Amino acid sequence: AGTLMKVENLSGEGSAKTVNHIEISLAGGGVDLDYQVGDALGLWPVNCPHEVTTILEASGLSGSETVMLKDTPTSLRAALLNRFDLTTITPATLEAWGVEKPCDDAQIIDLIELGKPELSAQSLADGLRPLQPRLYSIASSPKAHPGEVHLTVGEVHYDLRSKRKGCASTYLGERLQPGGQVGVYIQKSAHFHLPADETTPVIMIGPGTGIAPFRAFLEERATRQSGGQNWLFFGDQHEDTDFLYRDQILGWEADGVLSKTSLAWSRDGADKVYVQDLIRKDGASFYDWLSKGAAIYVCGDASRMAADVNQTICEVVSEYGGMSLDDAKAYVADLGASGRYQRDVY
Repeated sequence: AGTLMKVENLSGEGSAKTVNHIEISLAGGGVDLDYQVGDALGLWPVNCPHEVTTILEASGLSGSETVMLKDTPTSLRAALLNRFDLTTITPATLEAWGVEKPCDDAQIIDLIELGKPELSAQSLADGLRPLQPRLYSIASSPKAHPGEVHLTVGEVHYDLRSKRKGCASTYLGERLQPGGQVGVYIQKSAHFHLPADETTPVIMIGPGTGIAPFRAFLEERATRQSGGQNWLFFGDQHEDTDFLYRDQILGWEADGVLSKTSLAWSRDGADKVYVQDLIRKDGASFYDWLSKGAAIYVCGDASRMAADVNQTICEVVSEYGGMSLDDAKAYVADLGASGRYQRDVY
């Protein structure tokens, strides 16, 4: 287990987001909790007691009932707090409760309230899938923070028939108190690590909470006094409220750890500017870094950002490398195959 040491809100007043810097002590965790930059932390969340109460009330149950989990008796409330996913409806849920999904975006509470299944404590438990651990990119270097692991976690809040929230992000940001214990493990990354050659130039592209592993990379390179150049692409909505790790990044610029920093603020001007726009704008320099052997790392949203960044890199290679788009795509694919283009996307 880890021990929560500190939660610091990185988002400025008025930000549309709540992004927290989380520090967890791994002291006494042993070699199993040794990590390298680029690894992820697996974390076991605990559900929100208010959400547990809402589900119990909707089911007409008290929570003091005994349910069997495999062969172990436990109270229903404790099982709902610690053992079950209280959001996701699976085919097994519908089968166990003998109901149909009331709408495509329905969650467990909607199924209970709208589907009105007659549930015993055991049948409620039987329809829920096990609570899953969450994986977070580690945002610290073990050389800079021995015995600690840092995370950069955006709290998830949204409206869906009522106010809803992410289980793990709000557990870390709101419910777990400093000094509290949390179940953690290290998920080793097969590939997302700094180049073995410390002189290799590194291009890091991580908007929003995608900055996490690059804070770790830069702490590591600063601590090791690596000779390689570092170029960071970071962006978010507003510079005033969403410039995560501003002081540290400006410090690395001043110290020369960061050779180049490209910042994209999508809501500060008349035109929306994203990290891929800055790659395109500085395409000649980007291709020059690649031709000098730079490694590219991308972290963050898989569905849009990573795809847009990949497309832009291909276009830049085509334009400044004097090759067709198909040849540029093959060149970028080769970068991936040789380990010079790595992605940690989710």
